Amino acid sequence: RCPGARAVACGSFRRGKESCGDVDVLITHDDPRCLAGLMRNLLIQLDAEGFLTHHLVVPRCAGSQHVPAMPMEFPTKMGGKGAHGSELPASYMGVCLAPGGKLGVPRVHRRIDIKIYPPAMLPFATLYFTGSGHFNRSMRLFCKKKGLKLSDQGLWRREGEAFIHCADEKAIFIACGLEWVEPHARSV
Repeated sequence: RCPGARAVACGSFRRGKESCGDVDVLITHDDPRCLAGLMRNLLIQLDAEGFLTHHLVVPRCAGSQHVPAMPMEFPTKMGGKGAHGSELPASYMGVCLAPGGKLGVPRVHRRIDIKIYPPAMLPFATLYFTGSGHFNRSMRLFCKKKGLKLSDQGLWRREGEAFIHCADEKAIFIACGLEWVEPHARSV
């Protein structure tokens, strides 16, 4: 448990689609010091509850006797330096068993991605992982033409690589010179 942690469901769920083929969850905490160990503790708990059934990619920092870390290139701890000096997100990819459905409806397995981001990156990650893929590519191309670089980790001016702080998704659209698009309208 991590009091004060916030989780955001993204992807097709956030876009309001009737069905979701996978689950994308972003997690942060206003106090970045609370992020250390959060992925490991969360995975151990979800595994013990039987929610996680298969582990595809586990960051080394999250490995345990129950959730084996995979030999992949992921940050070994929160606070590793990524592009432009920013903190890297911790990423987990696996398969979960959805909670019980209605009578007579079997529980189904779904791919799940869990990512932990520092609070300053969460608006960018939320935009990116809400999608759709086509919407993201269009927005990144628009930004590139304006001399900006947009990713799940932030927004920068290409010249001088100055980071543009955005408190939420709407601020990202404003900084890019675009009108706000509701998540449900991004399924293009």
